[in-house]
Amino acid sequence: MKTKKLEAMKRIALFSVLFAMFLAMGLTSCNKDTEATASVTVVMDDEAQSLLKTMKTVTVDSGYVNIIAAELQAKEDGEQKQYTARVRSRVNLNSGAYDNPIEMELMKGSYTDFKLALTLDAVNDNPAIIVYGTYYDSEGTAVPFEFVYNDSITIYTALDSTYLVDENDAPIFIAYVAPAKWFKEVSTDMLDNATLYDGVIYVSDTSNVDIYNAVVPLIGKSCALQAQNRYRWEQMNGMTDETDNDGDN
Repeated sequence: MKTKKLEAMKRIALFSVLFAMFLAMGLTSCNKDTEATASVTVVMDDEAQSLLKTMKTVTVDSGYVNIIAAELQAKEDGEQKQYTARVRSRVNLNSGAYDNPIEMELMKGSYTDFKLALTLDAVNDNPAIIVYGTYYDSEGTAVPFEFVYNDSITIYTALDSTYLVDENDAPIFIAYVAPAKWFKEVSTDMLDNATLYDGVIYVSDTSNVDIYNAVVPLIGKSCALQAQNRYRWEQMNGMTDETDNDGDN
């Protein structure tokens, strides 16, 4: 009787070990086969904007944003999914070049109703946002301006189309930020009467505050989202390892 019990216990132990190995292999295979790396990049919407009602013009020339987190929400077969990436990445708005990639592991499947939130904040000595541009005054004189934002803020955007995620088509999400639109509530009087610092309209929470307060509420709203195949995007934009890691202006 004891021998039979011992043999039964050995069989149970062997079965438990085999089951644990099978489960571990299954989980490893599942994680490997059901995830694809998606990335997020941010570029400036370069559509020309004539913003002021009196036909005076503000143009945005360059700038950068400091992203500290990205959150992507989407529906996969009707089920709400949420993915988060925490990274410090300084993104050049002209080229889309960045310090660190913003990547998220998405489960494979067919997704709809994308919503992307990008959290911006100051990092070390780099403000959350810097925008460089030009204001043409009533005499047509070009006056440079610089907008600086040092606080935390979130940019929201959405995409309604359907996108299939698999190992051959990990998406790259492109958030087109339109800084020129941030200035649509800024009047000509504000700009004509702005205080100049070494010939520059410098706008911050302590300088030309009336312009600053008109700009900030629009930052989170002036953005559009697209999803593209990563390889197609990189080839179309001539991106290489060198340009990808270039965070300079």
